[in-house]
Amino acid sequence: MAPATSAQRDDGSQRTLSKHELPADKAKYIVTKPEMEEFLKRTFGARGDFDVSQWQVLVQADEKTRATNQQTLGITTCTQTAYTQAAEVESVLSDKELPRIRIVSLHSTKSPLPLNISETLMRKILTRYQVDPAFLPVLFSFGEMPHLAESGSSNIASTASSDGSQKISYQIRYAEENYRSPDRPWSVRQTGVYHHHSPKSHFDIFILLHPTENSLFEQQVTSLDMKESSQAELASLVENSYRLHLMPFALYLDNWRWYFRYLGEDFQDKNDQVMTVNIKTSAAVSLNFDKVQGLRDLEDTALSLSAYCKAGSGVIKALQEVPGAEFQGIWSLKPFDARLRGHSEDLSVLTKRIGNTIELFAYALDLKNQYTAADINNHVSQLAEKTTNDTTAVKWITYLTLVYLPGSFVATLYGMNLFIFNPQTRRLVIAEDFWICVVTWFLLTLLTFVGYGALIIRHRPRGESSWHWLDNLKKKGLEGP
Repeated sequence: MAPATSAQRDDGSQRTLSKHELPADKAKYIVTKPEMEEFLKRTFGARGDFDVSQWQVLVQADEKTRATNQQTLGITTCTQTAYTQAAEVESVLSDKELPRIRIVSLHSTKSPLPLNISETLMRKILTRYQVDPAFLPVLFSFGEMPHLAESGSSNIASTASSDGSQKISYQIRYAEENYRSPDRPWSVRQTGVYHHHSPKSHFDIFILLHPTENSLFEQQVTSLDMKESSQAELASLVENSYRLHLMPFALYLDNWRWYFRYLGEDFQDKNDQVMTVNIKTSAAVSLNFDKVQGLRDLEDTALSLSAYCKAGSGVIKALQEVPGAEFQGIWSLKPFDARLRGHSEDLSVLTKRIGNTIELFAYALDLKNQYTAADINNHVSQLAEKTTNDTTAVKWITYLTLVYLPGSFVATLYGMNLFIFNPQTRRLVIAEDFWICVVTWFLLTLLTFVGYGALIIRHRPRGESSWHWLDNLKKKGLEGP
């Protein structure tokens, strides 16, 4: 630091300037004026009064002068080299010279499918960079749908060595639009991260696992150094490699909000159907098992999502505890943690509301069933009453038939001989033996009743009196309707 000097402002007032020399490890990554201003703000505060006029001379110089000045001042531009073929990757693995940062980015063709890398090449990568075995659960979780029993697991592991090196591995889950089905427009996906920071050898290795090809995280990583504005981002990453961990949270965390809003609207539709239906009308038919099943599915989804948010918050907490990570200021993880905690609370409220709606739905279904049962009983009662009236009429017809049938038979049998028409007097003449017809009719009627009674007694239920049928006849039949 040089002694303070005075300078005059544009408005004529005086200001005090201090000269500061940039550390070599900082200066070589600062190339443009905005990068210089950003460094000064982080070092001295955003409200500092900075004079970067001398820096402007360097920035505004032509390419030849700029290259000379960079060489003189020790400023180097950060670059990246991408290897996409298996042969190129194997060739790089055999190099003894290591770059400042190496990022191995792997993806699946689709979310449930395995990663697009052979087992042999994956083994070589794990062996070459001595990957911590704690990363294996994260690696093996790809290639299948997230298991419901592991909703709250992030497989976070953080190991520190005596030489200052740090190994971190974890996975985060997030929501993303799938643009496939209008019924289920959102999918829950996961991203895996492994990071080995070795300050002794000035080398960092990242292994990033993406659920789909060209995911936002993968695009962001591969786009570094493709435009001038990313130079500051590369320089910042080289300065502190832990800052790469902020990228997935910044890219995916906001998706939760829109997914939760979609779930809330879906729940609101189902809740309105229960709150507005009149169970005494035909509209109660809409209350069925499918509606309850849909609410149960929504409740299970909310419970799983709450576990995902809590797991993400656990990852952030573990990252903040890593020595030397320096997640402070504009690189702080606290805003992401606060949002995840807020989402978890939102899901807790949504889960309780869904539970209340399910209880109301079950109560409405019970009332609906009671009204249906009462209506059925009413119809059965009316049908039974009509059946009783019809049965009584049939019984009376049966009794009359029992009386008239023998007489009809006797009349048919003796009719021609007992009733003679006298053409002279024009009257019917009853035979003297008419009494035989009456006696025969009486005996046949008596025989018919005795046979009917014997048939009932034979088929009566056990334990009933032999003459119980006569009591039934008296009560139900002979007394009339």
